[in-house]
Amino acid sequence: PTITIGTSQGLMAGETVIAVGNAFGYENTVTTGIISALHRNVQVNETQQYLDLIQTDASINPGNSGGPLLNIDGDMIGVNVAVRAGAQGIGFAIPVDNALEVATRLLSIEQLDNNWHGMAALSLNGQAGPVTIARVDRNSPADTCGIARGDQIQQIGGVQIRRPIDIERALLGRRSGERIPVQVVRDNQAMTLDMMGSFVLFCRALLGLGADAPWEMPDPYGLVRSRAFVSGDGGVRLPLNMSESRLTGTGRFVSAHAGAGVHHIAFATADAVLAVDAAAARQAPLLDIPENYYEDLDARFDLADAEIAALAGRHLLYDRDAAGGTFLHAYTHAFRDRFFLEMVERAGGYSGFGAANALVRMAAQRRRDPRA
Repeated sequence: PTITIGTSQGLMAGETVIAVGNAFGYENTVTTGIISALHRNVQVNETQQYLDLIQTDASINPGNSGGPLLNIDGDMIGVNVAVRAGAQGIGFAIPVDNALEVATRLLSIEQLDNNWHGMAALSLNGQAGPVTIARVDRNSPADTCGIARGDQIQQIGGVQIRRPIDIERALLGRRSGERIPVQVVRDNQAMTLDMMGSFVLFCRALLGLGADAPWEMPDPYGLVRSRAFVSGDGGVRLPLNMSESRLTGTGRFVSAHAGAGVHHIAFATADAVLAVDAAAARQAPLLDIPENYYEDLDARFDLADAEIAALAGRHLLYDRDAAGGTFLHAYTHAFRDRFFLEMVERAGGYSGFGAANALVRMAAQRRRDPRA
């Protein structure tokens, strides 16, 4: 049997505790007491001290060091380390959360394997989890895999992740470049991050494309994960979409066409208004955008009435970034229910893809064809 690791968060003075160890060589000695105080600092000698200890009156003697301090439920809440010489009923234990933080650093793959994963994880509710990502280093393996700040890590490979130390355990001994499925919960939706990492490596190594930061696009049936790959001069932009649910627009497209083919191609233009007018003159089947989109656009952006009317008359979508860069784009109907074209105009350094308008486009396509 193995001991259950608890948490040292929420401990209270007066709480019953149990100390287990080999006091004076007597194996499996059990003593009981209470927590006398918390956050004690103990100076052992001129060069050694213990910080933030649990003080207890449970008998701790030579041989107890390293043994567990348990709560009334049998969960380990501390590691016995010291007793006050010349006193009775004054013993100390390292809080288990502190001990696990040290163990996590000692097991770090950066320390042991000269490798790295590029993420910092926290247990927001103590060592019981969930394990939440607090930071992801850009261009790190975690970033390549698609892990994002705020993700709750559920499993890496075959290892269930309940504490930050489990991340190091799961990756210890793994080779650089080895594919490992990672299960996370993002925005209350479970997903597996595996294939996106492979696409990132493929696009970087073979196509020479750099990867933009990942983002999520909400669909009525689940999240769609997206990441764009861009050439150095910005002339080629390749967005890839993935979804855990087969009911999303992306999921239905992949299911219906066995993943084959390209979803759509976007063409850059210096003047979206002229491009749309020219397409309409040639009777191109342009996608109709509902009027309420332009009512919302009027509320979101400070645009002149004439400008909004010009956009609405051409079914052009509009976006603007924090730096003032603008994006105009329009879509055709889907050809054979699977492929469509887009005309885009970027101005003022705008580098995105109009993600804010994705839901509008998908809703317009579904209104025209419920299978879209």
